[in-house]
Amino acid sequence: MILETFLGCFSLETGGLIIGWFGLLMNFILSIPLFIGAFLPEYFCKEYEELEYARSEGEIYSFCKDLGHVTTVIFLILCALLLFFAFIHFKLIRGIKTRDYAKVTWAWVLYIVNIVFGVLHLLGSFGSFEELFSSALALIITIYCFLVIHSLRNKFKLC
Repeated sequence: MILETFLGCFSLETGGLIIGWFGLLMNFILSIPLFIGAFLPEYFCKEYEELEYARSEGEIYSFCKDLGHVTTVIFLILCALLLFFAFIHFKLIRGIKTRDYAKVTWAWVLYIVNIVFGVLHLLGSFGSFEELFSSALALIITIYCFLVIHSLRNKFKLC
């Protein structure tokens, strides 16, 4: 086991539950505007079409309609991805409560992927100090969450 406690004063199980509930709520809450936004592009394109009616009306409508469909599909894919992440955090919560390392493994894999993308984002953020600082801070928090989940997984695996 790498860590014995969460933030030095809570048990690992409590820390895992905090991470799980925070991830579950944030991913679910962030999926709501994406779902709503998936169906808004055509509304804005209709207003744009009315403003640009003097130009070739067929081209503008066709462009807006195609853009609306692409945006809808992208937003729905992102919404499904966030809901999948919320499901993984739900499995983390259930895994901690039942002390099942197999359920905790889902979150363990998710945080490995998050660390990889965090490192890539950090490497691409050398343009400004603010972006570099926020990327580094996010990566440090992600690595700590991974260490907590990794320690929980090892603890449950030994039981």
